[in-house]
Amino acid sequence: MADAITTPAAAAADWRDELRRQAELLGLRQAAKEIGFSPTTVAQVLAGRYTGDSNGVRRAVEGLFLGVMIPCPALGFEIRGDQCRSFQVMTPERAAVSGNLQINRTCSSCPHRRSAGKAPAEGGTRDGR
Repeated sequence: MADAITTPAAAAADWRDELRRQAELLGLRQAAKEIGFSPTTVAQVLAGRYTGDSNGVRRAVEGLFLGVMIPCPALGFEIRGDQCRSFQVMTPERAAVSGNLQINRTCSSCPHRRSAGKAPAEGGTRDGR
């Protein structure tokens, strides 16, 4: 049964701890590759020195390693945060070739989309992992 993340502080601690654990388990480079960020970004996030918006890193870690699910209006069901992010960065050309053009179009106006200077909408559930 899925339970909602109730406190942002607890969620913040969870994803950073999990990222640290994965970096120790897989190595920094591989953990960074898995979530789609550079090793430098991951190292800075883990050291607490990342000056950018770490929300994208959080969403990737929560989706891939912690199983946080996000309601996808394009698909009509929940997907992992890392899957949501992959749809967001997909070009229209690639979406057309892969059969995901409608998802790509819907994604551009989705409240979970990360746009310049604005974090995606909060909210998600754990899938029981």
